[in-house]
Amino acid sequence: MGSGPTQGRPAYVILIYVNTAKDETAREAAKTKLLEAEQEYLRARADDYVTRLIRDSAMVEAHRAGLSSREISDLLGGIGQPNVVRARRRATSTGQILPEGLLSPADAVRASGLSPRDFLAAVREGRISSVEPLPGVRAFRPEEVRHLGKASPAR
Repeated sequence: MGSGPTQGRPAYVILIYVNTAKDETAREAAKTKLLEAEQEYLRARADDYVTRLIRDSAMVEAHRAGLSSREISDLLGGIGQPNVVRARRRATSTGQILPEGLLSPADAVRASGLSPRDFLAAVREGRISSVEPLPGVRAFRPEEVRHLGKASPAR
């Protein structure tokens, strides 16, 4: 049989759907969310896991909206295409198994209806808190997330 670095080990392929229709409204909205998530990521401590997950998810959404890895890298201050690809891979491959009903940080942002900046501000201010259902895994309760979106002033 063949030889190589994957011989005898399973190999995985990650496929990401990219919308090639280039809907400008979706692209601009994805850019705005991505820049906001990146700003919050840079403000956070290096080990702020929730912020990193939200930023990585925003990269995936921007890519699905039609932004290339190069565009994402340039938008985020030249972090480099390989780092963009790694972040997108982390976001799509760390599909955490959460106990019934809990939301991942990225799903919690979407469910709240808040921007990444407003959601992370609510976390830092203690208006919502994550739970640790498994060691090293952060999640949010849906009822708190929905309440957060209703309690926030309209923007």
